[in-house]
Amino acid sequence: MTVVLLFLGLGYIFFYGGNSQEPSSEESASVVNSDSSSSNKISSSESIETDNDADPDEYQVTNKIGNYTVSTEEINANQTYSVNIHAGSNSAEPKYRGIKFELDDVTGDGIFTDLGNSSIPSNESQTAHYQQIKTKKIEVINADNETRTVKVNTAVINNSGKVISFVFKRSNGNVSVTWKNDRGLIEAIPTDEISFN
Repeated sequence: MTVVLLFLGLGYIFFYGGNSQEPSSEESASVVNSDSSSSNKISSSESIETDNDADPDEYQVTNKIGNYTVSTEEINANQTYSVNIHAGSNSAEPKYRGIKFELDDVTGDGIFTDLGNSSIPSNESQTAHYQQIKTKKIEVINADNETRTVKVNTAVINNSGKVISFVFKRSNGNVSVTWKNDRGLIEAIPTDEISFN
């Protein structure tokens, strides 16, 4: 009787165990290893340059520090930035306006202020947030109406998730930010680098 029960038990395990939907521990390990290796591939590729021709507001958030990341301290170090709002247009006269970022070094939360210019002062502020993004190539127009491509890993966004400004470093190591108008992304540089007429 014992032998018959043992035989039936082994038959049950063999028949139903072989059709089980649950993977064995060895299969589970291979699934986990497969997932982790693929996630490693994703994380290691986060700073790969991408060519985004879409709207400049389109970006991909990341927690990885990219090669072109600019810290909140570096952004805040410049009290104000100045932008030639006629850049990219046919206007011969530059017209500068000031913009300012005040971002918390711990949370990244803060305020973006449009200071206006000497003829039309302004003090319009909106809440802002510092965000590291996957490497993005953007085209910026400088004060001399020259267009160039720069790589960025830093953006300042508003409450709606729209990019207020991309932040990057120039070849001399100084920080620039972008201002968006109907002609595209205009480069703004620290005000103390501007000679006002």
